[in-house]
Amino acid sequence: ANSSSIDTGAKITSTAFTVEMWLNPTSIESGDNVVFAQDIGGDKGRFNIVPRGNGTLFAQVGDNSFAPSCSLAAGEWTHIAFVRNERGEARLWVNGAPLTNWTLFNTNALAASDIVLGRQHRNKGTGFNGLMSDVRVWSVARGEDEIVADMGRRLGGRETGLVSYFRLDEGGENPPRDAVRAVAGAFVNGACWAHDATFPDRMARIVDARKERALEKAVAERIADLALVPPRINVNPLPDYDYDRLDYA
Repeated sequence: ANSSSIDTGAKITSTAFTVEMWLNPTSIESGDNVVFAQDIGGDKGRFNIVPRGNGTLFAQVGDNSFAPSCSLAAGEWTHIAFVRNERGEARLWVNGAPLTNWTLFNTNALAASDIVLGRQHRNKGTGFNGLMSDVRVWSVARGEDEIVADMGRRLGGRETGLVSYFRLDEGGENPPRDAVRAVAGAFVNGACWAHDATFPDRMARIVDARKERALEKAVAERIADLALVPPRINVNPLPDYDYDRLDYA
């Protein structure tokens, strides 16, 4: 598996947090394909997001984890988001839609290591093969509406709760840069820039489809709400008609 990565110099230090990113795998290896890690082996706060070759998306905080079915298609962009709230409940979203229910994990402080994009430092053969863009780290548990509203647009870097933001669009000889902290990260073991001209269009199609589904859901819920409104009975009698006096001429 790939052993290249990006060292960010950033850390998640809050109980509640959200991690978002766009991924486009070149291939999904048979084992682990780590895309995001703040990890120390055995630590009660080790945090990893890992697409796996068996068609699942594994996410872990300490000893708690889930791995719902989710096959990332090679050559296709996919948006993923992991959220943990103040109660220690965790949830995954894919392309703006919930992939899991809220699941009780823990409120453990995350491992005291820097965030690494693309693999784990301690397991060099666990890397991700493919493209990555727009990695965002928030110190709040973002809601579905917030994720959907922002997943298709570039941020300014000063949004409330945003603590690290790697656009990964610098290119050239420039290192990857955190737009919030104004600090440069570093490429490791051959990680490099790659340009995909189709990304904006594919991202827009995914976002538009998600917003259309959200509108359909809102309409359906409104119809359901109306169906639950108790019927009102008309207590006013109908007018009396004197059919004998109607003139049909």
